[in-house]
Amino acid sequence: MKKFSRLFITITTCAHLISCAGLSKKQREQMTSIHLPATAQNEKAYMQPTFTSNASAGTIGFMSGFAGGIIGGVIAATVVGAAEKVKSNQHKPVSDVIAQTVPTDVNQMVSKELATSLKTVPFFQTRLTDNPAAPWKLVSTVVRHGLQKNFGNTHSPVVYVETYFQSNDPKKVLKLIHSNETMAKNQYAKIEEYAANPKMLRQHYEAAAHDAVTALTKTLEARTKSK
Repeated sequence: MKKFSRLFITITTCAHLISCAGLSKKQREQMTSIHLPATAQNEKAYMQPTFTSNASAGTIGFMSGFAGGIIGGVIAATVVGAAEKVKSNQHKPVSDVIAQTVPTDVNQMVSKELATSLKTVPFFQTRLTDNPAAPWKLVSTVVRHGLQKNFGNTHSPVVYVETYFQSNDPKKVLKLIHSNETMAKNQYAKIEEYAANPKMLRQHYEAAAHDAVTALTKTLEARTKSK
C-alpha cells in the first residue's frame, strides 16, 4: 500500500507540473484580452469507484497516461490487480447505482468556481473578457472524476481539471492538470450512503470541484506573475 501511495504522489506531482515554467514576459504582454469559455467535460470522464486504496486502479490508471511508454504500461499492469478486481466485483451493485446517480454536470460546477476564483488573480483581473472573439482563451476541461477510496470504508469524489491558454495558434500554452488533492472537511462517506443519498453525493462533488479549482488557481497565480 505504501508503495502505491508513493507512486501516486510522484505521478500526481509530474502531472501537476506538465508545464513547470510560468508565462514569459512576451507571452504576458501578448495576452491583453482573455476569454474564459465554459468548462468542457471528456465524454468518458467518469471513472468507476476504487476499493483498494486512493492510489489504485482508476486514479493511477488515469495518471499513468501522462507517464507514457513502459512506465505507464507497468503501472497499469501493477495496479489493475486481483485485489481491485475482486473488490470491484463485490461492490458492483452499489457501483452501478453510483454510475446512475453521479452528477453529470461536474464541468458546470468547475466552470462556476473557475469564473469566480480567477477574479482574485491579479493577472486575470484586467484581462478577462466575455468576448468570445478575444485573441486568447483559457480552456478548461474535466478530464476525469469519480469516487476514490479513503481511510476505512469511506469514499470521496475526486475531480481532475485540465487548463491551458490558447490563441489562434493551436499550440497549448501553460498546460496544467489539478485535482482536489485533499478531502474537504467532512466531505466523505460510505459508498452505500452516497448511493442512497444523491443530494449528499452532489454536495460533496461541489466541494471537490471547489478544492480542485482552488489548487489550480494558486498555480495559475504563481505561473502568471511578472518575474
